[in-house]
Amino acid sequence: MKVRGLSCLDAHELVLSKPGTLLIDVRSSMEFLFVGHPSNATHIAWIDEPSWMENEDFTQDITRLIEGNKLTKHSATLVLICRSGNRSNVAGKH
Repeated sequence: MKVRGLSCLDAHELVLSKPGTLLIDVRSSMEFLFVGHPSNATHIAWIDEPSWMENEDFTQDITRLIEGNKLTKHSATLVLICRSGNRSNVAGKH
């Protein structure tokens, strides 16, 4: 698996142009609900309230999302987003 940073515009273009690309918002539930999110984003928090601990089910949640979209780990492209890029970068390495 290759993790790399993308600009907002590049991420948007990738989601629109490449079939099998999943947009995943890894911010907290409160951020997802109250700050807003892209309409096509799926929410899977990397760190969430109230404990602010890493989501122990993160990898399993991603796998379920991939399989639910009738993709495989090898055919899916994942675009992880957060506010600054820090959480998405760390989450992408897991």
